Amino acid sequence: QLVVARGEGDSMQPTILDGDIVLIDTSQNAIRAQDRIWAVAYGDLGMIKRVRRNAAGNYLLLSDYSAVSPIEAVDGE
Repeated sequence: QLVVARGEGDSMQPTILDGDIVLIDTSQNAIRAQDRIWAVAYGDLGMIKRVRRNAAGNYLLLSDYSAVSPIEAVDGE
C-alpha cells in the first residue's frame, strides 16, 4: 500500500523540494497526529501538507513555506 510520488512546487520548502521523491503509505487514511506531513486529497487536488485540527474541529492544511496561506478544510472535504 505504498505509493511513490514526486513533490511539485515550493509550498513545502525547505522540507520537501520541487522534484523530491516522496513515499506515501495509503494504509494510513485517518489523521491521527497533529503537525505531521500527510498526503491529502482536497476537492480534485492531491497535495502534501502539514495537518492541524483547530478548535472548531476543522483541519488546517499548512505549508512549510510561510508565503503560502493555510487552507481550512471541513471534515469530509
